[in-house]
Amino acid sequence: MSNTEDTKFPDTVEALSLTASKMEIISAASLSATSQDRKNLQQRKRNVLFTKLSFLTIQEIIPDPASRVVLVAKAFMDMGKSNECVLGRKVWDCAGVITPDQRRRVLARLRKHGPQLLILDRPGRPSMLIAPKLPNL
Repeated sequence: MSNTEDTKFPDTVEALSLTASKMEIISAASLSATSQDRKNLQQRKRNVLFTKLSFLTIQEIIPDPASRVVLVAKAFMDMGKSNECVLGRKVWDCAGVITPDQRRRVLARLRKHGPQLLILDRPGRPSMLIAPKLPNL
C-alpha cells in the first residue's frame, strides 16, 4: 500500500467544535482577495456612517452583544427614518456579532424585552426588529 498513517480523531466535542477565530479563518479563506478588499472597504464606509459614534467604537465600548445590536439597528432606523430594521448581515457585522449561535442567543434575549422591542420572524428571510414609534417632542 501507500505510506499512510492511522488518523486519530479527537474524542471530545470541544475539539471538534469551531470557534469564532476558526470561523473567521474559514471565511477569509473562502473569499478571493478582491472580495476581501471589497468587504473591508464596505466595513470602513459603514464605520463612518453613524456620526456620533462609529460602529467600531460601539463594539469596543458596549460589551453586551444584544445592546450593540439594538443600538446599531436604531442607528440604521434613524438613517432610514423608519421604525423597523431588517436584522441582516449588515447589522450583525456592524454590531460585532459573528457566529450564528451568538445571533440566536441575541435574538432570544431581545425577545424577552416584550413590548419595548418586537422581533418579527420571517421564515427563509432575516428577522426584523420593530421599535414602537415615539411622539416627536
